[in-house]
Amino acid sequence: MDEVETQLRQLCERLSEEARSAPDPSADDERRGLIEAWRVYMQRLDTVETRDSRKAMRATRRLIEYALERLREFGCFTQVRQGSETTWQPTRRYQVMVQQLAGTALFQLVRDALDAPTSPSGGDGV
Repeated sequence: MDEVETQLRQLCERLSEEARSAPDPSADDERRGLIEAWRVYMQRLDTVETRDSRKAMRATRRLIEYALERLREFGCFTQVRQGSETTWQPTRRYQVMVQQLAGTALFQLVRDALDAPTSPSGGDGV
């Protein structure tokens, strides 16, 4: 789960850097939903404890955990516990679903964002 959180934060950072140099997309642009999604994600804390020491649903780690639990219910992941550590392993069903998703425009936008080089200085000097 930590790996998912880290990857999502890195993706959001890349999208944020790209957005600094580009105008906001129009309402009919396919990128609009992706841009709104990363902005919402970046506004959330990774962990938030409630008064009774539970994980708050508004925290990104709890949302990821919830999503993985739901995917497990649909047969897309299995949960493996090793001591206090929990790992999630994708099933063949999930792999097929990802292959089908790979043909969509949204997937291509995410892939392009992941492949985009990032500058070490954090800006383009303009």
